[in-house]
Amino acid sequence: MISALICVVIGAVVFVEKEMDAIVVGRPNPLTGQPSLNYRHADFDQDGLADILLPDRVLLQRAGEFPAALSVPLPLPLDKPEYDVFDNKLYLRTGDRLEIHRLNGMTWERILGQNIAWPDLLPDENEPPGEMDAEKTHGTLGRYLYDLSGNGVPEIVVPAIEGLHVYANEGRGYTAKHVIDVYPSPKVIFPERTLVWPPEARAITFPPTRLRFRLFLDGNSITVISRSAGLGSLIRRHTSSWLFDVERGYLPRDGGLAASVTAPIPAYLQPCRLNADSTPDFAGVRTYISENSLVPEQIQELVLTTDGGKTLQSFRSKSFQTLCVFVDFDGDGDLDAVVESTGLYKGGLREFLTRSLSERTLPHTIAIHLQDAQGRFSKTPDLLKKLSIKLAQPPFRDGPLFTEYQNGGLVNITGDLNGDRKRDLVVRTHPDRLSIYLNENLAFPKAPSRTLDIAPDARFGVADVDGDALSDIIIYREASLEAGTSRHTIVHFSRRTAP
Repeated sequence: MISALICVVIGAVVFVEKEMDAIVVGRPNPLTGQPSLNYRHADFDQDGLADILLPDRVLLQRAGEFPAALSVPLPLPLDKPEYDVFDNKLYLRTGDRLEIHRLNGMTWERILGQNIAWPDLLPDENEPPGEMDAEKTHGTLGRYLYDLSGNGVPEIVVPAIEGLHVYANEGRGYTAKHVIDVYPSPKVIFPERTLVWPPEARAITFPPTRLRFRLFLDGNSITVISRSAGLGSLIRRHTSSWLFDVERGYLPRDGGLAASVTAPIPAYLQPCRLNADSTPDFAGVRTYISENSLVPEQIQELVLTTDGGKTLQSFRSKSFQTLCVFVDFDGDGDLDAVVESTGLYKGGLREFLTRSLSERTLPHTIAIHLQDAQGRFSKTPDLLKKLSIKLAQPPFRDGPLFTEYQNGGLVNITGDLNGDRKRDLVVRTHPDRLSIYLNENLAFPKAPSRTLDIAPDARFGVADVDGDALSDIIIYREASLEAGTSRHTIVHFSRRTAP
């Protein structure tokens, strides 16, 4: 069901509330702030407005609305396809076929259909939200279209066991090009021990191999990041980059584009992009129990490097799992560090017991450390925001709201609600209330800019649903049924002006 419900004004921002049960917004990536989504955007009907591509249909947009009458089912062959979109055209790939469709009115028009024997794929552990049911009757959204040649006609890149398979459209359909072998060498896993007795247990076996690496495609360049042993528990990250040479059948250009090896760094640091320079960045979070207090405290430590491991920066927070540790708070294009902490454990044992057994209001602090032009993060916070979060029950009862609080789900600083490129703050300050703080000159006001109602058993997320570059607030409730999970979703669309 898709229907307008209410319109509320928040200063320069207007919220329009609609029911959209098909929308699923998952937890954001903690190193990027980007939420996991079950949809994509494209202008399929060429009217200048972003439409929503779901795994089973397209929702066409009309003046900020998504009327139920303009819901177009996707073409669905017998073999459930993997969909992708490029230049507002729908591509679908099945086990042995490729098709391209464009929308003509309310009907899909096939403009290409051909048989292709695809290779065996590498296993993908990144299942999109809403796609966990093995009995699903629709396709999935994937990423396999890349314009490597820069001519506006995308190539298809398929990661397979033996390498990257590239397919190019040279006017009469897609044909296979070279298999690009840029994977690092696999590591042999030697068994810890081999049985030699009794005699019948003796056997000659080939040890298994393991291949672990990250692969990134950006424009016509490819980057592979692997790891090797360092000192003790530390590792080294190896980064190699190449450009695709279209004239040589998309083989990487000889000599490579760049190669680097980090200094020894902790193994939990993952590759990420914290700024726009060419040096690979790495960051990660570890948790441990502090032994320096009467009450055992869980410490979350954010560790990062922006110079290849030469120097490490770290930030610690007490007893709290931050939803996102990096966001572009000031809108300059570089990510800034977010450190949150709870006041539950502040003081001694008596204060902790009092708060756990009787208090329902928890003090909470958000600290923002901005990144400078040299890739360094400020040691002292550039912003401190203190909040009070009220729970439905005292912490010792371990209610669902307290569990969500511990997992970082009550505080979200990933969205831009008013289009100024700065991150705004959405906090569940009460069991039935969301408080919204707009970013005003790199600071949050003392009182919320506005509040929204939320059902006690609901959750919320922040994402741009309608593709207008304004983040929206998604409130959803889930219920378990015999046939599966029922989901009811309300989207609060951000608008610059009232409709």
